[in-house]
Amino acid sequence: MWLYFKIGLIALAIMVLLAFDISALIALVSAAPWAPTRKKAFAAILRLAKLKPGQVVYELGSGDARVTELLAQTGARVVAFEYSLLPYLVSRWKIKHRKLTGVELKYQNFFTADFSQADLIYCYLTPYAMKKLTSKFMAELKPGTKIISFQFPLPQWPAQSVDQSFSGQAKIYLYQKN
Repeated sequence: MWLYFKIGLIALAIMVLLAFDISALIALVSAAPWAPTRKKAFAAILRLAKLKPGQVVYELGSGDARVTELLAQTGARVVAFEYSLLPYLVSRWKIKHRKLTGVELKYQNFFTADFSQADLIYCYLTPYAMKKLTSKFMAELKPGTKIISFQFPLPQWPAQSVDQSFSGQAKIYLYQKN
């Protein structure tokens, strides 16, 4: 009996690792590797977001949910997308154990999501992903929706402002859909 349990546990571990590798590879190729937003940038993100309770925020590539938690503390409703299994599981655990309210975590490729309900979109993605998202943002976002991008700009879309107050090199770009 103990042998079957060990074999089952090993098989489960292998399946989880394979699932992680596949989802992490897809996320890496299509959007970004896991790289957390610097905590030094949090004040600048909140200043640019100017969130009001009840507003809807989409976080694209939520990683370990550090920004999800920050945004949820404003009273906003946060929909966080993560497509890499390990960060998704870490986020799920953090959200549950920290009793974050107003957070919906989705194990989903955000390129297939509908952005029409967002008041704000936050992302820290690669230039390739930002280029791919530009037309999706133009087509789906309602007028007035803000986009905050850590580090990488949206190509061919002029930023309303660029904040470097927290660091000499990293930038936070603010956009708004007209």
